[in-house]
Amino acid sequence: MPPAEGSPSSALWMLVAVAAGVGCSTAAPEIVEPPGFAGLIEADARAHAAFPDELEARAAAFLPSADSGLIGRNRTWGALYSPRFQLGAGGALRTALAADRPAQAARAFRALEVAAVTIEDDGRVPPTLPPELGVQPSPTDIASGAAFFLGDACLGLFALEAAGPMGAVVPTDRRRRVRARLGSAVAWLLTQQDLLEEADQSAPNRLLFDARSFHACGALSEDPDIRARAAAATSRFVGGALGLLADDGHFVEGGGHDTSYQGVALGLGEDLVAAGYDDARLRDALSQAARWLAGRVQSDGMIDSSDNQRTCGGGETFGGEPKRVAVPEVFAALVYSGVRVDDGSVLEAAGRIANWVQANAGADPCFP
Repeated sequence: MPPAEGSPSSALWMLVAVAAGVGCSTAAPEIVEPPGFAGLIEADARAHAAFPDELEARAAAFLPSADSGLIGRNRTWGALYSPRFQLGAGGALRTALAADRPAQAARAFRALEVAAVTIEDDGRVPPTLPPELGVQPSPTDIASGAAFFLGDACLGLFALEAAGPMGAVVPTDRRRRVRARLGSAVAWLLTQQDLLEEADQSAPNRLLFDARSFHACGALSEDPDIRARAAAATSRFVGGALGLLADDGHFVEGGGHDTSYQGVALGLGEDLVAAGYDDARLRDALSQAARWLAGRVQSDGMIDSSDNQRTCGGGETFGGEPKRVAVPEVFAALVYSGVRVDDGSVLEAAGRIANWVQANAGADPCFP
């Protein structure tokens, strides 16, 4: 359930853009997480310790309210049309584990599970849209939607596997079934590399979505060749994103900057680092990006959206609705970046955002 009305968490909940049974099995040994993924647990724990209420409020939006497991637009439409719209369940699972909330962790896993079991035998992640919309996803939409879902889901699963006793909130056989489906999906996603690179070459946030999927899900595969190819793909897409970092620290979106997409890109990069992707260039770039973004947070905590190229004045829409600053994503990105490098100025900027949300529940996050 969402937090109580009037609390700081309730206010953050209101700004989120979208918007299971508990058991135990010892029939099979636990899955051992890949080297480096223990850092994901540590990063989640440190972020949660810094802003527990706010991060739990953010996660609450991605918890299903019924055993159907549906969240986001899938819940709105009443059926699982696309795993892409289950995006966020993996992050919610990670936060629930960090908060030691087994019931929420089980619900978040259910949201992953209902999407993962639709993955076809060849690994294709099937998307559809309601017929009344009059359109269906293009091949590029299919590949991008898969990348959005897979990285989030794979990190959530590995956090569950690395969580010790908390991992028992979901029976082992169900976790193994999801792991097998996600592992097959990354093999299929590798066949889409050229399509993704062509479509996403000018969008650093999408390149990092792609990189996160290859890094996190490649580790799920039991095939050494798939793991090696996924690692190479990760570096390829990270390199593309780093090539779009301006000297002042902003990622170039639409020929300029965008504070909302900067937050998304920063959060994705921080996920990669937390999950063991070891690249000093990326770490340095993220520190620059965080400082630039923190500098766009006003003294009252409102995020400066002036001259945004894609959201607010940038004029892009999604599903027929204008794109606005994704406040919870900007907030969380600054938190994760701030705790990673112990940067007080970045964490203070995150705190100002939390205060602004509390004082301006339901307000338009774009500048007039």
